Amino acid sequence: MSIADIPVNRVQLKDWAQAVNGAACMAVGLVPTHPLFTLKTNLMLGIPQRSWKDYINSCQSSPKSKPSLGGFVKSEWLTHKMHARARGQSAGIALTGRLWAGYTPNAASGGPSEAIAFGTHAIITRFVAEKLFLNREQTENSNLDMRLSLIISVVAGSLGSPINASLEQGMIRQQVDGGKFWPHMRRIHATSGWRGVFKGTGATAGRDALFNCGVFTFNDFAKTCVTPLFPHNPLTRDLVSGMLAGMVAGALSTPCDLGKTLMQEDKVGKYPTFRATMRSIVKEEGFRGPFKGMLARAMTIGPLICATAVLKERHNLWCPEWFYESPGKGIPPEASKKTAASIKPEAPIKVEAPIKAEAPAEAKTPTPYKVGPPWMPR
Repeated sequence: MSIADIPVNRVQLKDWAQAVNGAACMAVGLVPTHPLFTLKTNLMLGIPQRSWKDYINSCQSSPKSKPSLGGFVKSEWLTHKMHARARGQSAGIALTGRLWAGYTPNAASGGPSEAIAFGTHAIITRFVAEKLFLNREQTENSNLDMRLSLIISVVAGSLGSPINASLEQGMIRQQVDGGKFWPHMRRIHATSGWRGVFKGTGATAGRDALFNCGVFTFNDFAKTCVTPLFPHNPLTRDLVSGMLAGMVAGALSTPCDLGKTLMQEDKVGKYPTFRATMRSIVKEEGFRGPFKGMLARAMTIGPLICATAVLKERHNLWCPEWFYESPGKGIPPEASKKTAASIKPEAPIKVEAPIKAEAPAEAKTPTPYKVGPPWMPR
């Protein structure tokens, strides 16, 4: 039998294949969600000059106009169209370019960071399963699994934060100021050095840790809750659970993302550290300030984690066979070597052979007396 004839278990990906799967899921998930990142950044920084309140005030000054959501969008579009024509650009092309500004550094940072997160998560999960799960009862303890999953997700998610911190700083400058990526990075390096390039790495680590908790732990928990509602439709189940997990992770990570965004966009030294940034926000805007843009952040991360979770569970649709472990190598946690060694094999049950029923003894007929001479005793 040749190697090609050996059956492949298309369930357990290899460790390096997990990294490739994570990078691919993130890159594909960012394609439809990057415009939401641009809107979220502008809302956190307060870039839009107009707001819903300004639109209501303008409607009240004009007695013929009534406020509506459609009117607000139309007024914003007309305002953008007027500025685009003043610059000699098409309004549609200008708006599309603005929404997609910074996609290249976003994908270049998200892909490798999620590759590190997926690969590290797979390695640590297998190591913990082999070393800490001493018996089958512990593997079936859901509370222990939840705590360990959170710890593994935090550790694996925070390892790629330096990549995100450096490249997303150029992405934010593109989204706010326009222009190309490398001139912004050269300007940052010239003014602040390498320390300025990696500014906000700590806040990015906290944000990425919560993001990957949403990809792994929150998504798994939401899936168990949603499964009874969609028992025969796994795609709908994954879409709903991924969206719920993503919105929760996005809302929880809003303070870290807000602090990182303000620090990386800062050009005058107002936000040198994350602690100083949070103190300044609370002082200026109160305790609700750190959660500024929470809805926008939740609506951005929700679809992203939803797309990532759906693609993560369907890797067998695009991964070739050599991405998977051969039979016997991909050991699930409940069947690890430590678990198998700790379970004592039960003694075999001896099955006794059935007792054959004895045949009934034949009834012996008495020998009749023979009639003899008178002198023979009878």
